[in-house]
Amino acid sequence: MDIVKDFILNFFLIFTCFFILIVLKFRLGQVSKLALFLVASLAVLFCITFPVRLDEDFIVDLRMIPIVAVGLYGGWPILASLMLVKVGYRFWWGGLGAYASLVIAIVMILLISYISYKFQSLSPRNRIWLSALIGIPVTILELLIVMFVFQHSIPLTIFISKLVLQTIGIFFFVLTWEMVITYKGLHERVLRTEKMEIVSHLASSFSHEVRNPMTTVKGFLQLMTDPKIDREKMNRYVSIAINEIDRAESIIKEYLTFTKPDSSENKTIDGRDLLETSVEVIRPLANASSISIILKNNHFIFEGNKQRMQQVLINLFKNAIEAMQSGGTLTVVAVTQTKWVKIIIEDTGIGMTREQINRLGEPFFSTKGDLGTGLGMMVVYHIIESMGGKIEVDSQVGKGTKFTLIIPSVGSTHQTDVDTTIISI
Repeated sequence: MDIVKDFILNFFLIFTCFFILIVLKFRLGQVSKLALFLVASLAVLFCITFPVRLDEDFIVDLRMIPIVAVGLYGGWPILASLMLVKVGYRFWWGGLGAYASLVIAIVMILLISYISYKFQSLSPRNRIWLSALIGIPVTILELLIVMFVFQHSIPLTIFISKLVLQTIGIFFFVLTWEMVITYKGLHERVLRTEKMEIVSHLASSFSHEVRNPMTTVKGFLQLMTDPKIDREKMNRYVSIAINEIDRAESIIKEYLTFTKPDSSENKTIDGRDLLETSVEVIRPLANASSISIILKNNHFIFEGNKQRMQQVLINLFKNAIEAMQSGGTLTVVAVTQTKWVKIIIEDTGIGMTREQINRLGEPFFSTKGDLGTGLGMMVVYHIIESMGGKIEVDSQVGKGTKFTLIIPSVGSTHQTDVDTTIISI
């Protein structure tokens, strides 16, 4: 029973070290030969330190699993280095087994170096099949050398146990490592594909959205070349062309805001003043849409870019107003807490489904159909997240939507300092 426990301990120590390699592979993408050598050396030292003892003078272990497995991938330089570690540590322990270890090292360097050269040129599938076979000759040679040096027979059960365990260990290492390599490669390809798809969507959307106002401008410029055109039409065409150019400029700004955030422009912002200013900006649109605005404003301070934060608020205000096509109420509330500020923007509009809420902030998704690009909400989410905040959305179809912006506050806040303003038409 002690022999079984010792073999299991060897297995556990080896694959604990192997797990380190898996973590390095996923974290760094590429494991250096130095990392392979250091981790395999650690596994070898563990195996020699905690061997399987058959009697007082005769011990075995599974050190060949990390040596063979890493040697197959690293080639003869790593293999020779591992053998030096193994032999040096074994001589430090002393005993006749150190000389057996030296002989085994010489034979294995020659054998595994040759196999490694062939191994690395094979396909992943063939490498796995080869690893299932390579443990057999390696283990038999190792045990024959040990028996020759010690002039000591090895019980058949121990012979078979070491042969099976060492062969399975090498096979399991190679199988798992090939799966890790394959998975990592697939993961990287998926990420590249997703990035290219995003770039493609951005380019397509940008081209589409900018082309529309440019086409309009081009058409009106062509109309303005008519020598018979009167002054009134000329002015109207110029006004429309300017509006379309402004719209194209707005689209470009939204893209730039998303792709090039600039934290160097962050300053301490008076939240109360920002909310009041933003409400004043949107009030004419609200009046034109028969919408009243209720502002419940606390005093709060936070750090950010004032212009971009105002852009967030106006985008959300504008979306709320557009969701209330038959009029309604837009409520804006600032709730201050110790470390956070909540800005709640609630409308009584058409509301959204759970699926629509889950897709908010995605590029090119809009609840406005052909009238929207989704860029506004994408920018809103990006700006809030870049500030270390988050957005919560609660909505019911036919009853309205509530956006809660949660952002870090700066300095002390006063829950009692509340100002309520009702702006109605």
